[in-house]
Amino acid sequence: MTTPTSPPEEYFAEIYTRARQILLESDNSGEHIFALDCIARTAEEGHPDSCFIMAQSYGAGSIVEKNEEKAAQYYQRAAEGGHLEAAVILGVLYQDGQGIEKSPQQAMYWWHKAAEQGYPKALFMLGYAYSSGSCTEKDDVKATLFFHCAAELGHTTAQRYYAQALDHGTGIEPNPAKAATWYRKAAEAGEEIAQYNLGTLYEEGRGVKQNDKKAAAWFRKAAEKEFLPALHNLGIFYLLGRGVKQDTQKGEELLIKAASKGYIRAQYALGSMYLKGTHLERAPHHAVFALRHAALNNHTAAQCKLAYCYKNGIGTEQDYYAAAFWYKKAAEGGHPEAQFNLGIAYECGYGVEPNMQDALILYSVAAEQGHPGAQYNLALCYHYGRGVEANMQEALKYYRLAADGGDVAAMFNLAVCSKEGIGMEKNAEEGIRLYTAAAELGYVKAQVNLASCYEQGDGVSTDLEKAKYWYQQAANQGDGYAIQALAQLCN
Repeated sequence: MTTPTSPPEEYFAEIYTRARQILLESDNSGEHIFALDCIARTAEEGHPDSCFIMAQSYGAGSIVEKNEEKAAQYYQRAAEGGHLEAAVILGVLYQDGQGIEKSPQQAMYWWHKAAEQGYPKALFMLGYAYSSGSCTEKDDVKATLFFHCAAELGHTTAQRYYAQALDHGTGIEPNPAKAATWYRKAAEAGEEIAQYNLGTLYEEGRGVKQNDKKAAAWFRKAAEKEFLPALHNLGIFYLLGRGVKQDTQKGEELLIKAASKGYIRAQYALGSMYLKGTHLERAPHHAVFALRHAALNNHTAAQCKLAYCYKNGIGTEQDYYAAAFWYKKAAEGGHPEAQFNLGIAYECGYGVEPNMQDALILYSVAAEQGHPGAQYNLALCYHYGRGVEANMQEALKYYRLAADGGDVAAMFNLAVCSKEGIGMEKNAEEGIRLYTAAAELGYVKAQVNLASCYEQGDGVSTDLEKAKYWYQQAANQGDGYAIQALAQLCN
């Protein structure tokens, strides 16, 4: 008796081809079921493409009832038969434990298996695994190597990832010019994040010659795909007239679109501009609305500005408790301006129980971050013993820090200390210098004291013209003493 032989591979391939054609071209559900039945038979014989189609059908629940376990089984059989796309998907299923027991090692095995045959998607998945530390130990050098290999084979997303590595120096020496080249490859293929990133390079002039028109053009391409950062940036460009003809309405519309879709930077930008009336017409109620959305998304600067609105009754009813609440949120997020203002709230009892110790802690934290106002308030506490033992040396330390940061009140107090020898040797010359610096920045007390010094020749040569000038500057701001002194000098 002759032993039956298995049908040749060509037989299964022909059945698969005809059945797949029916699936693609026919709208008849009965024909679909027949075609899938034919593919199922060839899949049982181990035909890789047929196994892949069955896996897709069970995974999607099309024609047959959705069954993740059967989908995984068919992907396994297809991958074992050399189907590269099935190997990549099987790796993802092992990574996520979807329809199969979770196994990072098996995920890496199948991606490596397909990558060894030069399959770009597998190379990308290996790069992503090493980049994110999923399925294997994080290794930026290996990640960048795999991204580069996939990018060279035309994998668009890998081109963008490789560009980002070059842009930020992740796993490779930074090279913005090369980054621009790879961003462009992905951008020209329609990858919206690459389009946005390339636009950013042109905006900043990194790796390419600075060019607002090209930046705007790439932002527009990404914005057309509803990429929210691009909508935001293009909106800003229209408001400022950068690379495009200035169009306030268009800019506002783009920012609103991005903000309404939950993009926090756009919410904050709108809130800030509506609050100050910069680039957009001042609209306090709209400002509070936009800032609240960003604040609820934990944007600390938005929380701080929303607190400011509640504290001062701008765009909403004045509410010290709400102000303290949002200042606290922003302060917990490390925002120095919020820490400073929450310190004031605790010192003065605005919306919270007065607590000088909490105020001191907040002033100190903000001062360490270089906040001049907090440094000045901390100096006052040490100077006058508010909540802490008086310590003139600590007071002078923080006066100096605040003055260096541009705080005019600190300049003035430090000037008084220098000129009068409070906590230090008298230094009239330094005192005059600090009075002058504060006076030039519009600080009325400094203008009056400087004028008095010039009038009386105190620490400086008498100069009545300069005395009149500085009294006049203070008088222009409504200072009563300066008005009287100026009148006496002029009579």
